[in-house]
Formats: sequence, structure tokens, C-alpha cells
Amino acid sequence: MNICIQIEDYISPFASQLPKVETEDLIYVEKYESDSYDHWMFGSDSNSLIGKVNSHTLTVQNGATVQPSYGDNYVDLSVKGGNALISQLLDSSVTGFTLSGLVKPRTSELSTLMGVLGASSTSDGFGLFTVGEKLYATIRPQVSSWDVGIVLDPAMPVFTSISINKTAGTAVFCAYQDGMFYSKETGNLSYVNSNLPLSIGNNRYASSVNSTTQHFESIIHTKALTVSQIQALAQRMKVRQEHRGVIF
Repeated sequence: MNICIQIEDYISPFASQLPKVETEDLIYVEKYESDSYDHWMFGSDSNSLIGKVNSHTLTVQNGATVQPSYGDNYVDLSVKGGNALISQLLDSSVTGFTLSGLVKPRTSELSTLMGVLGASSTSDGFGLFTVGEKLYATIRPQVSSWDVGIVLDPAMPVFTSISINKTAGTAVFCAYQDGMFYSKETGNLSYVNSNLPLSIGNNRYASSVNSTTQHFESIIHTKALTVSQIQALAQRMKVRQEHRGVIF
């Protein structure tokens, strides 16, 4: 049996014969990044550490001194080093990768958001971090405190993404907040693997800051996304988060 309905404001010659569906009655179906290594939508409890695409589980870092805490639509991670959520994907296992996420630091002091960034004495790895109203990336050994150009509004979360292509020797750094998209690109890059798993939060950067960062959503790709791909990703994330009551 075929069923026909009429969408609100659509004029059909058979209008009198069709039931009417109000647009607000249409059900939103959350869609995930199907081409990703995995995609995590945080909130409620530790079940949100299981990926929505490939069921990869993020684990609390061994030896963590501060356990994650959960809100309705986010996980709070300590800014202190050694308190990250750890993936099963080593940075050395792929020739390119992209880490993207929606975060909201709770302090103006240095907060490591994602990556495998170590102290300034280390010569490997990478990481994204905020200081005050600035968002930076460091890619060892060549790129230090790379400013994406955004002035952060601390009242709302920010989308951020870092893409590294080891084969091409390039990197892309992006941010989106309050309707504005920012991007920077660099070449002639020589990335030194840390041989550590890609992480959400502060994996190993020494910090005694007693604060946390809210993480709403995280995505890992095992390929280096382009600026246009990351911009499209940010827009899809914006739609997902709006349906969760989060505006950025």
C-alpha cells in the first residue's frame, strides 16, 4: 500500500485527500561522520566513550589523577597532564590524520585540548591548546604556538580541528565560533611521531592548573582533511549540537 502525505505549505491538487504533517513534527535523525576512524558524542555517562561509527572505545588514561565527569551533553576533563581520553590509534600508524572537536575551556590558563603534546623539551608529537582568548597548535619539531587567528568568546564552545599530512608535509589548522570560520595552512612540514595514541584532553603536557575543559564531541579521521572538508564538518557539527541544545 502506498501512503502519501502533504508537507506544510506545499500545495497539491490532491490536498483535500492528504493528511497534513506539521514541520515541527518531523523527527531529526542524528548523523555521524561515517568516513571517520570514529566519532564520539559525549554526555551522561561513560557509555558515550564508545564511538558511534566503529565502536572504538576511548579509555581513561592509565594513572589519571582526576576522573572524567559527565554533564547531559559533555564530558569534563582535567587540564592537568595525564588525564586524557585515549584512543587505540597511534600517531605512527597512519600517514595522515585529522582530530576535530567541540570544546569549552573553563580557565584562561593554558589548556591542552587534544593531541600528544609533551613539554617543550620533547621533539615529537603535536597538540592544540588555548591560552586566554587564543587558540594555538604546536607540531614538533617545526611549528610552535601557531595562532589560528580567532579571538575566543569564553561564553560559548569552539570548534577546532588539526589535519596533518605526513607524506605531503602539510598541516591545516581550523576553528569555528559564532558564525566565523578561521583556517591556516603550512607546508615543508616534517612531523616526528610520538608513537603514542591520539588523545582527547591532556595526554602528557606537564600542567598543575586546577581546572577542566568541557568536551562535547570529538572525531578522528585516519586521513588529512582539507580546509573545505573541515569547514563542511564544522557545519554538520553545528547542526548536531543545536539539536542537543549547544550553540557555538
